Amino acid sequence: MGSSNDNNVKIFFKYGNNIIQLPVNPEEVRITTNGNNQSQEVVTLGEVNLLKTPKLSEVSIESFFPIAEAPGYVLTSGDNFKTPQELIDFFEQPFENKEPLYMVISGLAGSSVGYDKNTRSSNTAGYWQNLGNTISNKVKSLMSMGTDTTYDNVPKISITTKSIKKLVSIENFETWYGTDFDTYYKLDLKEFRNYGTRQYKTIIKVDEVSGVADAVIPSPSRQTEKDLVLMKNLKVATRAVKTVTRVEGMASKAVNEAKSTGQFIKTVGQNII
Repeated sequence: MGSSNDNNVKIFFKYGNNIIQLPVNPEEVRITTNGNNQSQEVVTLGEVNLLKTPKLSEVSIESFFPIAEAPGYVLTSGDNFKTPQELIDFFEQPFENKEPLYMVISGLAGSSVGYDKNTRSSNTAGYWQNLGNTISNKVKSLMSMGTDTTYDNVPKISITTKSIKKLVSIENFETWYGTDFDTYYKLDLKEFRNYGTRQYKTIIKVDEVSGVADAVIPSPSRQTEKDLVLMKNLKVATRAVKTVTRVEGMASKAVNEAKSTGQFIKTVGQNII
C-alpha cells in the first residue's frame, strides 16, 4: 500500500472493548502476501506448479506516538488522544496474552473513474491518456501565448474509497525514544485465521443397552491454547471411561458365566449321585 499521510486515511485497532486510532499515520503501510505454491516434477510433463492456499499476510507499520496533541498531523484529540504509554500498554496486552486483535484501515483510494466534461459519460479506459493530452496542450498554449490559463476541459475524476479489515496477531513490537519526547515504534503484524477445531464441554451419556459411555457435544467457540489442552485431556478421559465400561461389562459377563458354570457342575453332580 502506498503513502498513508492523507488525513482521510485512518488506522484503527480493536482489542476487547478498547478501540484506538493511530494518532499519526505512517508514511506507508506495507502489506505482503506470499504464495505457498510447490513445484514438482511429473513424468512426461516436466516441472509443474501446484497452487496452494497463500501464506498469511504480513503487515508492517512504523511511525511515532506524539507526546501531545498537535494540529495538522496528529489525527486524535480530546478523549480519543492517548498518551504514548497508553498506546504501548494497548499493544502489549494482546501480545502478552497471545491473542489476536482487529485492524481496520479506512479511507484508502479505491477505483477511479474519469468523466467527460460535457457528456458526463464514464471514460475509465481513456482517462489518463485524455488527461495527459489535455494538460500537454494547455502547457503548450501557455508557453506560446501566455494567456490561456483555464482548465475547464480537464476531465473530472471521481475517487472511491475502500477499507482493509483483518484479524491480526502481533509478531514484533519495538519502541524507542527520541530527543523530542515522542515515542517511535515499529509494529509487525500477521494475519490471523481462526482454527477449524472447536471447544468442547463434557456431557457423559451411558447407553442403557450396551452400557458404553459416549460423550462430547461441541459448542462453536474459537479454540485457544488452553482449549487444546482441555480437549486432549477430555479425549483421554473419554477413552478411559469407555475402557472402564468395557472392563465392567466383561467382568459382569465373566461372573454370570462363572455362576452358570457352577450351577451346571452342581446339577451334573446331583445327577451322578
